[in-house]
Amino acid sequence: MSKAVEYFENIQKIDLQKEFTDNHITKIYLGNKLIETPEGKTRVICVVIKGTDGSKKEWASNFDIGDGEKNNEYTPENHRGHDITAQRVLEKINSYTALFDDSSAKNALWITGHSRGGSIANICGSKLTNMGEKCFVYTFGASMTTTSSKANKYDCIFNF
Repeated sequence: MSKAVEYFENIQKIDLQKEFTDNHITKIYLGNKLIETPEGKTRVICVVIKGTDGSKKEWASNFDIGDGEKNNEYTPENHRGHDITAQRVLEKINSYTALFDDSSAKNALWITGHSRGGSIANICGSKLTNMGEKCFVYTFGASMTTTSSKANKYDCIFNF
């Protein structure tokens, strides 16, 4: 039995390619663990976002940096391909956390990814933080995904 199975419950694997036909896809894993802290119960929601594989679709999304024009599709200060994919990941995170609507436990999101997955994780972490969620984002080899002057306010995002 893997350690992840021992520590996390209700593990889900989601492949966005099964839902979307465009280039803005990735795979994510979600799991959770209810823990006791001195402040009460906390549900740690783990979100693992896969980096770029060999697919042409993900590489095409990596090269889609956007035009900076305001529209409803993505945040113009962000990398377009990563932002659109992050929005889809956020919808999956929201659906997953809704399964555990427990007012006695606070949620803490632990989000991680490498390369493309790290870039998407950074955007997810910033948007979730803006929504008042408690996040801990650790990424590896992530590209710069935003030109926002507010990027330094996210003290919950750590890029290695």
